[in-house]
Amino acid sequence: MNWSVIGYNFVRFIIPLVLASLAFVSKIEKRDHFYLRLLLGLIVYTGLNMLITEYSENLRIGTWFYTHFFFIMFLTAVLVFSIFKITVKEALFFTAAAYTIQNLTDNFNALIFLQAGEPTNMALQWTIFIVPYLFTYTAYYFIFVKLIEPKFTALINNWVFISVLLIVLGIVYVLSMYSTMGSAIVTGKTDESVSTRIYAIIACGLCLLLEFNVFSNTSLEMEKKNLEQVLETENENNIRNQKNYELISMKVHDIRHSIRILKEKTDSEEIKSSLDSLEEDTRIFNTATKTGNKALDTVLSDRSLYCAKHKITITCMADGTKLSFIKDTDIFSIFGNALDNAIDSLENEEIENRNIVINIKTSMGFLLIHIDNYCKNQVTFVDGLPQTTKDRKDLHGYGSKSMAYIVNKYNGTIVFSQENDIFNVNITLPIKE
Repeated sequence: MNWSVIGYNFVRFIIPLVLASLAFVSKIEKRDHFYLRLLLGLIVYTGLNMLITEYSENLRIGTWFYTHFFFIMFLTAVLVFSIFKITVKEALFFTAAAYTIQNLTDNFNALIFLQAGEPTNMALQWTIFIVPYLFTYTAYYFIFVKLIEPKFTALINNWVFISVLLIVLGIVYVLSMYSTMGSAIVTGKTDESVSTRIYAIIACGLCLLLEFNVFSNTSLEMEKKNLEQVLETENENNIRNQKNYELISMKVHDIRHSIRILKEKTDSEEIKSSLDSLEEDTRIFNTATKTGNKALDTVLSDRSLYCAKHKITITCMADGTKLSFIKDTDIFSIFGNALDNAIDSLENEEIENRNIVINIKTSMGFLLIHIDNYCKNQVTFVDGLPQTTKDRKDLHGYGSKSMAYIVNKYNGTIVFSQENDIFNVNITLPIKE
């Protein structure tokens, strides 16, 4: 075997490629017996790649187009597929994406040596070779790998993206082969090699930009889908609560009427006292303010029982008729999430601080909604939205996002802020006539 050629291919192509591929899928669920699979897979992978590299001349088309790199990439995809729970299509995609960063760095390294010359000091040669890989692979991990979980399935199903990626990678492959082998054969000069390597770097950069944009768009699309699912669930619950609220209101009215009749028919002070206590209990249900908007009344009534139990006071100054241009389901989500967030914050506060204030008014063609509550703990904001303090960030924190999403539908603005231990929500909506 030609060990120098094998070593050269492993150092320059195979090891960087497999490291990039494994980094890309590192956050994905692993198959059973992962470490055993990894060990055996690497042994087989190394052996087969040694054979492919040894007979690379037999896999050459013409004088400069080597195809053995395709076989190496295919083996890399097989390795990744065998140890991580992904589909064949996903394994091929991740390997192709890893090839992008490997090729970009390799061409960048080649440019350095072409322009600066190859140093005679072996340690300096290795330093110049390794440093660009450390830089690009670190950036690659934090920019791309951290974006991949758990969004890769939707990305892989984007066939437009896959097609463009494969076309660009094909161009990159041809340019790299030409700059490495073909340019000197065709022209006898290295200038062409420099220019084609620059083109290859640009093409790789475009691939990375394409991947990043699709990752970002996929993230936004999944976030939107999650919000829509949350809103749909909330709406179903709120519609059901509204029906229950109306039914219970009728029943409570009948119970009060019955209590008054029973009080009139009895002379027992003990029974009257019990009926008075029962009548007082029924008033808890109607502690919510009657605003003139059924949806808002439902939200307030639904939370009022819980608030009464936990000694949280809701003060609402609102003309609910001003909300008429807003859909009931959107009212449920805006005020329901705002109240739930406020209640969560107040449960651990001193009783005298357990107050929620809601103020709704109109001014100069705008509907102004203000909600505030006491909050001594410092709130963290990211992109203007308060971040959840609960452990499972993937399951919580959609309340504020849902509010912002709905407000945006009405071309309004929402501002979350905290000042002097008071958490504020201010919503401004243009009134639709």
